[in-house]
Amino acid sequence: MLMFEHTIPDIPVIIVTVVDEREIGLALGAVDYFVKPVDRVALLDRLARYTFITKLQERAVKVLAIDDDPAALEMIAAALRPEGFDVVVAQGGAEGIDLARDDAVDLVICDLLMPGLDGFGVVASLKGDPRTRAVPILILTAHTLSASEKERLNGDILGVVEKGANAEIGLRNWLAHVAPAQGRPPSDVVGVET
Repeated sequence: MLMFEHTIPDIPVIIVTVVDEREIGLALGAVDYFVKPVDRVALLDRLARYTFITKLQERAVKVLAIDDDPAALEMIAAALRPEGFDVVVAQGGAEGIDLARDDAVDLVICDLLMPGLDGFGVVASLKGDPRTRAVPILILTAHTLSASEKERLNGDILGVVEKGANAEIGLRNWLAHVAPAQGRPPSDVVGVET
């Protein structure tokens, strides 16, 4: 049993079941949850989202960080650049959408509460545009999502990482959790909720 201690926690788990208890499945550590019957295209699309760290071994992975707070943008860059990610920043929703449309990105990390165009608008705009529809989006926010807000984002984002004192660790752990790099020790996911 000891030989598996460092390998099994690194394997992302996706639950596919007839039981609709997504919150429990995610609380138990699953990275995703599907209720049968599962659409093949949706499942393959979701599986492709869990490869960010793996892609780093093959090529540069470009992350677009969208936030109106310069400190949050600096934190995202500080968390991801040492891991090998190419981080591009946008100081607001409209600028972020323009950058995503003009420059191919592999992942968007977006705040929800911003002046002007908020994160909900950014998600809707990116998912509504054929050029950016397939780009995965991770929400990084201090905002506690209501049930209606979760429903509004359901299916359009990878997950939510909470801002705060542990946001940098949570962001790194989230990326490692969904796509662990070979040879890295397992880590606990901090502040992840979908």
